[in-house]
Amino acid sequence: MLSVADYVARADELLRLERYDLALQEVQRALEQDPNSADAHVSGAWILRGQGKFAEAETAARAALALNPHLADGHDALACVLWSRNRLAEAEAAFRTTLACADDPNRAMHLCNYTRLLSAMGRYGDALATADQALTLTPSSSIAHEVRGTALHGLGRSLDAATAYRTALRINPRNFNALNKLGRLELRDGQIAAALECFRDALRLRPGHPDARANLVLALKARSPLYGWMLAQTLSQSRRWRNVLRVLVAGAFLLPALISLTVGEETQPGRLLYQAWEALLGVLVLGFCVTLVWKWIVDPIFDTLLLRDPLGRQAVEYDLAKGIRVGAVAALLLGLLGYSGLVLTVGPDAVISQLAGALIITSVVALLIPAGHPSLSRRARRLLWLGYSGMILGTLLLAVGLILDFSVVLGLGAGLLDLVVVAYLIAEGIHGMRRAMRQGRSASRWRIVAVAGLVLVLLAALFGLLGLLDT
Repeated sequence: MLSVADYVARADELLRLERYDLALQEVQRALEQDPNSADAHVSGAWILRGQGKFAEAETAARAALALNPHLADGHDALACVLWSRNRLAEAEAAFRTTLACADDPNRAMHLCNYTRLLSAMGRYGDALATADQALTLTPSSSIAHEVRGTALHGLGRSLDAATAYRTALRINPRNFNALNKLGRLELRDGQIAAALECFRDALRLRPGHPDARANLVLALKARSPLYGWMLAQTLSQSRRWRNVLRVLVAGAFLLPALISLTVGEETQPGRLLYQAWEALLGVLVLGFCVTLVWKWIVDPIFDTLLLRDPLGRQAVEYDLAKGIRVGAVAALLLGLLGYSGLVLTVGPDAVISQLAGALIITSVVALLIPAGHPSLSRRARRLLWLGYSGMILGTLLLAVGLILDFSVVLGLGAGLLDLVVVAYLIAEGIHGMRRAMRQGRSASRWRIVAVAGLVLVLLAALFGLLGLLDT
């Protein structure tokens, strides 16, 4: 018969492999043999934390400490559970209690866990000092080098951080966190091949892990020079720049009030300050538009492009509905820009202006129709590519028409964009109705939304055609 220590050791090994249910069974066997085993309660706390059952994990950790108040492993487990529950001040206090325990054979590991918390709190200087303490105790610890790299990265010392991650991997090539973090640094520096290798290795260690999978998708998309450059700018944003952005946003709200309270709106300094305020708002709006394009259009479009890559098809979790929504948002932005320019040049009553207006209406309706199918058949993929090609062609025609002032080309471009969006909407509306009908009475609300969306699409298309016929 196995001892309590044997059951706990087996549970810890299963926990390392993330086989939580089996690990919990081993803990239960240990507690059946000895309900007062503090070590078994600690192991149970870690397993429950891994399952996301944070309240039960905290109960288990406190049960261990009730049995042995001086158990450093128990305080460490409690600290990590409190951190998972976002109770950071209590977690830090628990870590300090952990490090104050006289008998602590795992002190280096506890210092590493404390370093992770300090980095998560943004206290990178304290985190680096704590990691150095762990390395003094165990210079060959892969985890200690990894958490030290995280602290260095937070301090902006990217080269030192990469060196720390590589040292961690040299000691233990199976250090999942070091692989992921080094890959992110390589990705930021434009070393796409090296980043891909890191993320592939991470996924071999933990197949299907969401973070490693998402990072691999980013690296695959970053092979495009445009996407890679935009991603590098995003990843390289430091805390200093985020603080500058916060100051700008605060200034956009506070500056008009300060002008009114100090120099006055009608004075020369007041007018100059108002002009500065208008420029600040323009910069913020431009930044918001860039972010919107990145999150709503650019990223999903590159997800679609990845479907042509064998590895990309395995890594990306593609949703056809996302592609349709991307097309709708892109068409909406194009319609708004085109309509604004057309109204200024040819007036709101012209055929091409009405077509651009119809494009705006149909694009808005597209965002209200129920989501589509999460998988892509070959036929659906071809139709999606055909739709994107039509949108690109329509955009080019609009641009050529505006530059050369050819109303026929303008009309063709706007009409093609309108046709593509309407076709998308009709297909998605039909799919939404079919899905709602398959789900029965419980989906009656979705059926109504789908039918209403399809009707609005058809009406928008009809008004666009009537406007064309009237002129």
